[in-house]
Parts: sequence; C-alpha cells; structure tokens
Amino acid sequence: MSVISMLVKARDKIRNYPKIIKKRSRKYTFEDRRKNSAHLIYVLSGYKAELWTNVFGRLREAAPEEYDFCIVSAGKYVKELSELAANNGWSYLATVANNVPYIQNLVIELHPNARYIWKFDEDMYIYRDYFKDMFLTYQKANDELNYRICFTAPLIPINSYGFVKFLKEIGKLEEYENIFLGGHKAVIGDSKGKYSGVLWTADAQKYIWDVTGNFDDMARKIQKNQIGYTICPVRFSIGAIMFRRDMWKEMEGFSETYAHHYNDGEDEVTINLNCMKNARVIVCCDNVLAAHFSFGGVYDAVLEHLRKQNYLERKNGV
Repeated sequence: MSVISMLVKARDKIRNYPKIIKKRSRKYTFEDRRKNSAHLIYVLSGYKAELWTNVFGRLREAAPEEYDFCIVSAGKYVKELSELAANNGWSYLATVANNVPYIQNLVIELHPNARYIWKFDEDMYIYRDYFKDMFLTYQKANDELNYRICFTAPLIPINSYGFVKFLKEIGKLEEYENIFLGGHKAVIGDSKGKYSGVLWTADAQKYIWDVTGNFDDMARKIQKNQIGYTICPVRFSIGAIMFRRDMWKEMEGFSETYAHHYNDGEDEVTINLNCMKNARVIVCCDNVLAAHFSFGGVYDAVLEHLRKQNYLERKNGV
C-alpha cells in the first residue's frame, strides 16, 4: 500500500470515528422572584464589576416594574450580583458550566410565560424610555413589513453595523473616514476588512465615544427622530436585542456545543444563521440608542479614557 493510500485510509477512519461530546453540567442555582410576565429581561453578567453600578442603575430606572428581570452568570456564582438582584426584586441564575448558550436557553425555559425576551450583555447602556421606544418601533415594523422578524435591536454606535448609521446620523462619517480610513468608504460588517476592521481599535472606539459625548444627551437627540427602522443585511452583534419566544423555539434554542465552555460568539452565530435559514430579518430601530462600552480586546484602554470623561454620567428624565 502506498503512503498516499495509507494517509487517505487514516483520514477516512478519523472522519468516520464517532465524536465524543461530554454532557454539559446541568447544575445551577436559581434565586426565584418570577412575576410570570409576558416580558423577560435577562442580563449576561459576572465579569465586568466596575460597570455594574451604572449599567444596572440604568436598567432599574428603565425596566417596567411588571417585567420579569433575571441576572445570569455562566460559570460562576457572584455574591454581589445575587445581592443586587435581591435588593431589586429580580431573579438570579448561575450555572456551573461556563456555557453562555446553555444559560440563555435555561433562563428562557425557567420563564415559560415570557413571549418577548430582552437580552443584554453587562456592558450595554440604555436610557429611561428604552423599552417603550423599542417596543413601539418593533410593533410598527411588525405591522408594516412583509417579512417575519428574527430580532429587533437599537442603534449602537460601537457596533459593526450601527457605527456607520450612527456616524452618518450625527454628521461625522466623513470625518471618521478621513481620520481612520484615509478617505476610503467605511464598510459595514466585515471585521477583518481593511476598511472596517479599524473599528476594533481603541483609537476608533474612543473617537466614537468622543463624538457621542454624554450618552443621555445623545439618546435624547436620537429619540426625537421620527419612529423608524432599517433592515440589517449582515451579521449583527447581539449585545442588546429583543426577540419573541416563537423565534427561539423555531431555531431550537441557542446551539450548545461544549460541555463547560463555548466558542466566543456561538450564540450570536446561531441567531444570525436562523435569520437567513428561516427567512427572517433583523430590524434596527433608528430612534432608539444604546451604548456598547467596547469590544475587540481594547476594554482597558477604553475604560481609562472614559474614566476621564463624563460621557456616562446619568441624567434624570432621559
């Protein structure tokens, strides 16, 4: 037998060998303060404690009292988050497995009455009327579109889709292109592209924070726009989204590949693939602003920059 034949035979043997995937750990702690609401808010949290006071303060002010609210921590139990939840009448869920798709499926399963599901990462900032404005825009899109909706999202400045929309809205897109792209056109969505990957740098994200200024002031300006929306045609980063339970069932939950961990963005890939597979669209609300702290490994640099500014100072009535 030739060497090539031996290698081909070995390759085929490996391909046909049954894959062994360990079962996920199903151990979890659920501190139950459910209200059996048709709306569920859950926040993936546990790793950015320095952001919690502002992020959860905003959520507390914005969240309708009748909505179910659950803080979730994958892979750890965090006493501070447990106490925060208790003090606000929220539920708290922690899993042994550091598997983000699993804990999201679990929190939805634990709230069987929830028809509308609001998902947040722990580094997303919202304003007081966020839920009201998002739901009104969702209803408008749902009534008008000849599409089925996969999920609805706000306008997010530091986001591979939202950054172009946002910079164009405030008249800063050309300046951004001149400073960071040598005058070339900004490209949406392609994180590895020559004219889009720059968004992953600390300088680009600090620039977007600088032109945003105080978040609440900018949220007020965006909020005054006529209620409207656009359809996102590319992969969308899901730091703050709203989706319906029937869509979650249709995609058979978030894909859970690993026993004790997950590939970064696996939940995001699942829901974006479901959009295309089942002919659903992503609806982005033009009149609803949410701020993403940072992404792409530049967290510390952005944190240092924002500590010197008042961009996230909370203002009453916004």
